[in-house]
Amino acid sequence: MPIQLNSYAEFQKFMDDTCAAVGAPIDLAPHHRFWSVAYNDFITGNVFGVQILIVGNAADSGIIHALKGEAPFDGTSFPQMPPTAAFPQDAIDTVADWINRNCPS
Repeated sequence: MPIQLNSYAEFQKFMDDTCAAVGAPIDLAPHHRFWSVAYNDFITGNVFGVQILIVGNAADSGIIHALKGEAPFDGTSFPQMPPTAAFPQDAIDTVADWINRNCPS
């Protein structure tokens, strides 16, 4: 069951904790902890040319496609993220909920 994230700081901690829990060595990723930037940079930014998210619209957000392994993160352009260990569905749902609630800061 997803948990509710009520701030960007909670989102950042959740991403760090989930990466650690699934054994994803995020410090070795070429984009590192891309969620460690300032809030406005994160919600409007991109990673390698892919928009990270669309505030209020998880279904069309790059981070959700990446975590689910959906195009372009299906191996055709990029691997599913993280590539070494998948996020469980409830963790993806938690991220999606935060996005759909307009990314509380």
